[in-house]
Amino acid sequence: SLRIDDQLPHSISSDGSSTVFRLPDNQGELSVLEEEALFRWVGIASNNIVALSYEKLNAICQQIVNYPDRRQWKIGIGENWDVARNGNVLMLVNNLRIDDEENVNGTNTEWTLSFIDGLDSSSTAQSSHHLSIHVPLSSNGIAQFVLHKARGNASLKFLPPWRKGGSEMKVKEFLRGQRVSLHRRDEAPLLCIQTGNAVKIAAVFVESDEKGANGRWVVHSDFDTNSHPTSDGIIRRDIVLIKSLPVLK
Repeated sequence: SLRIDDQLPHSISSDGSSTVFRLPDNQGELSVLEEEALFRWVGIASNNIVALSYEKLNAICQQIVNYPDRRQWKIGIGENWDVARNGNVLMLVNNLRIDDEENVNGTNTEWTLSFIDGLDSSSTAQSSHHLSIHVPLSSNGIAQFVLHKARGNASLKFLPPWRKGGSEMKVKEFLRGQRVSLHRRDEAPLLCIQTGNAVKIAAVFVESDEKGANGRWVVHSDFDTNSHPTSDGIIRRDIVLIKSLPVLK
């Protein structure tokens, strides 16, 4: 209808690579039009890969109304997709779940990836990691960010920024040098850039061996913002990687 077509630009914003749903300023119950826009947003943001069921739509709306002060949460909607609140926006994220057999609580470590280009990164939670990455423009197609594990990607190579100009090393060799335990190297998360059939590591997560300490993401020298200033051939991407947010069923 004309009214919902008018509502969509108010609720949905896109920078060409990510699409977010803006929550209303009043923090109250979504209007019928806003609910319809939320339903359509999931299809738009996922390129029609996933559809939002009425049950999940209702759960998201109830979460917004019942917990207006909770600015960081996530609800699974099926097919490995989640709707995550990050401040005043909702993001659609595809999750990577990593089995963590060593976790004393028997839980899993989960990472989700989204873009925060143009958003207020100060609204990200303490459990999130904000990376700024400089990406060369490619004539081979649009570069896409994907999450992988080190397992099955032993041939991928990495070069930390402090070794700029040196030779790349296999990712597990880098992890060994960072004193990541042998039994944990396979599970190390990799943020990769995929252009066509070509895949390159953009960043590697390095676990801390200290109990209770957070690990860190290390950006590849080729994409490090301190090594490569922006230019006509390089664009900056701001990415948030969110760790271990509970999935509300």
